[in-house]
Order: sequence, then C-alpha cells, then structure tokens
Amino acid sequence: MSDNQRLHIIHAAIEKMRQVGIRSVSIDDVCRTLGMSKKTFYVYFTTKDELVEAALRHLEEEVSATITAKLEQKSVLEQLLNFQKVVRSTRDVRKIPPLIYDLEKYYPLLYQQHCARRKENTLHFVQRGLTKGKEERLFREDLDIEKTSTIITSFHDMVMNLPSLVREDKKTMEYVRYASDIIIRGIVSDEGKQMIDNYLKNKQ
Repeated sequence: MSDNQRLHIIHAAIEKMRQVGIRSVSIDDVCRTLGMSKKTFYVYFTTKDELVEAALRHLEEEVSATITAKLEQKSVLEQLLNFQKVVRSTRDVRKIPPLIYDLEKYYPLLYQQHCARRKENTLHFVQRGLTKGKEERLFREDLDIEKTSTIITSFHDMVMNLPSLVREDKKTMEYVRYASDIIIRGIVSDEGKQMIDNYLKNKQ
C-alpha cells in the first residue's frame, strides 16, 4: 500500500469537493479523475465517508502547517493587520465554501468534530501568537495569555459560526471588524499602537 497513492486520492477528492461540494462527488468521479479502478480505490478507503474524513483531516493539517509557518515569519501584529485588510476588501472570505456547507448539512457528526478541532487548534495558535507578541514587545507586558486567548478564540468561533446570511450583512460585518479592532488595540503595547498607526497611515 502506497502512502503517495493515498494522498493522490485525497487531493483529487478535495479538489472536486471544493468545486461542487461533498454530496455531488462520487467515488466513480474520483477514480475517473485519477484513471484508477474502484478496486484500487478500495485498497485505501472502504467507503466515501472514510474518504471525506481523511480529506477533512488533511485540510486541517494544511491549515495548521500554514499558520505555523506564518508565526515564524513576520511579527504577529503585522499578520493580524494584514488579515484584517483581507477581510475588509474581500467578500468571498465570508462565504461558506461548498465543501463546508455539505459537511455541515450531510455529515453533522464530522462537522461537529471538525469545529471542535478547529476551536482547539485556534486556541493553541492564539496562545502561541500572544506569547510571541509579548516577546516582540508589541503586546502588553501584563497581558494574561490564558484569559486573552480564550476571549479571542471565543470571538473567532462566534464569527465562524454566524449563519451565511448574517455573514453577508454589511452592518453585521462592520460590528465584527469594530470588535476585532477593539480587541487588538486592547492587547497591544505602546510600541504596538505605534505600529498600528504607521500601518494605517501607510495604507491611506
């Protein structure tokens, strides 16, 4: 059994699920894309549900790896400010992709497990980010990492779980961005505030 072959199947499935959702993708579709027989497919996955779970885990690992890499690059505060810029300028980041929509509707248990892991991972990365920010002297010295990370994670979880129609409401998203600004300005040091002011001034 080849790990590479298993990854090829997962990647092909993810690509199709991203385009049309989980429900519309069959095992036949994946096999046809790869030029693979169903007999070979079943060597690696016994059911479509098993493939869906593997694809979801793989996506979560990719996200974790991306966040880890970013934490090792630019300052945490600069990353936060850049992310806010993306949220302000791109409506698509607030839309639920077909894969997640189908996951929530047709695979509720997997979706709940995914949300729980996402919240746990978010808490972990927020804690790491806050710790790094304090080391960079961009966050307040008296910042309580545990309490602050819990507040930020809860806020993130609330936003991520807003219904799609609410996410598309301009006034709601203005409040979300305002709350985000308050949180960031509440945790930064004087050096951090200066960095925010310079960032905003350069973006005008």
